[in-house]
Amino acid sequence: MTTPPASEVTLKTYVGSVCEALDAADEPVTLVGHSRGGITISQAAEYRPGKVRKLVYLAAFPVPEGQSAANLTVTDTESLVLRNLEINREQKWDMLKQEVYRQALYADCPDADIALANALLTPEPSIPGTPPLCLSSENFGRTPRVYIELLGDQTVTRPPQRKMHDALPCEKVVSVKTSHSAYFSATYDIAAHLLAQA
Repeated sequence: MTTPPASEVTLKTYVGSVCEALDAADEPVTLVGHSRGGITISQAAEYRPGKVRKLVYLAAFPVPEGQSAANLTVTDTESLVLRNLEINREQKWDMLKQEVYRQALYADCPDADIALANALLTPEPSIPGTPPLCLSSENFGRTPRVYIELLGDQTVTRPPQRKMHDALPCEKVVSVKTSHSAYFSATYDIAAHLLAQA
């Protein structure tokens, strides 16, 4: 499958890929969304409520009905992202400046993982974060939610993480003392928490 250019990638593109995987699953699954991936799992749960057992937000955006990730991102005044973001409006992508990768994304990650991530990072499509989510109490609202907050996160900082999971309550909130890329810096802790939810 060919990856389309960033200018053609929408929230519908993301959610469509997740829904295809859900449709192929034999039983309901637990969806995990990291960072901006929170909007994708929320919208997928709206479209396939019977296929999603639980939603887990990992320093992610549990965006309420009618709001967008972009709306919430601009309120995070402590984040290193907004003031260090390169935006290409013509090609519709954004990307963190390389000089702040470590501090913003990988503050407590091993050097080898940072080197791998730096080699793999690409511009992120901007469009998916802009539309308001369409969520209902009948579909999305019936899906249990868990939030894993990352206490050392400099990308989605602690105050907005708390504000978001307070505004869209979760059945459980877990705190982990690590940076934004917890899958590198706290691999076993995160895996244990995810397995406990699955």
